[in-house]
Amino acid sequence: YVLRRANAYGFELINYGAFLERFPPRWEAELKRGAQEEGTAWSCIHGVGRWRQDCGCRVADHPGWNQRWRKPLRDAMDGLRDGLAAVFENEGKKYFTDCTAARNAYIRVVLQRTDEELDRFFENQSPPGLSPADRVSALQLLEMQRHGMLMFTSCGWFFNELSGLEATQIMQYADRALQLAAAVAPDDLEAAFVEKLAEAVSNIA
Repeated sequence: YVLRRANAYGFELINYGAFLERFPPRWEAELKRGAQEEGTAWSCIHGVGRWRQDCGCRVADHPGWNQRWRKPLRDAMDGLRDGLAAVFENEGKKYFTDCTAARNAYIRVVLQRTDEELDRFFENQSPPGLSPADRVSALQLLEMQRHGMLMFTSCGWFFNELSGLEATQIMQYADRALQLAAAVAPDDLEAAFVEKLAEAVSNIA
């Protein structure tokens, strides 16, 4: 009702971009640095503790439950992230003129995956003469990196339980990243990941 009647009452509906264009910022805000300068969070008084420790912040109260699983889950993801980055840099040199630039430009392919967009991507990011097999390997590396970012989806640590939907989802992202890494590089990233992840204990037997 409000959206339908807004114009009749003299309101103009615009988005944030249009608003900022008309009213550019006049002040700059500085965010608090938080404990150990790790930042702060809207949902946790312990800075970023909700994403790495048993800080006590949770959605619902389950007597006897804890979130000690957060730290090993985070450590496992951090270790995997570093391993994936090394694979991407080492293998990516074969396919990209600048690995970081290629990773950043890949968002255009993610948003519009057409043959034309793929051709444009490789023209801009790769040396000439990549074979079709090279292109597949290059795309596997990029998807590996994409899943490496997805596995840090915030809600994975946010809730009460390791076996919940959210934490399970980020582990699926990690699993896909591991599959893609194994397809393009000899490095065994899975063993270290599983070893660290084994320290994360569910509240549900």
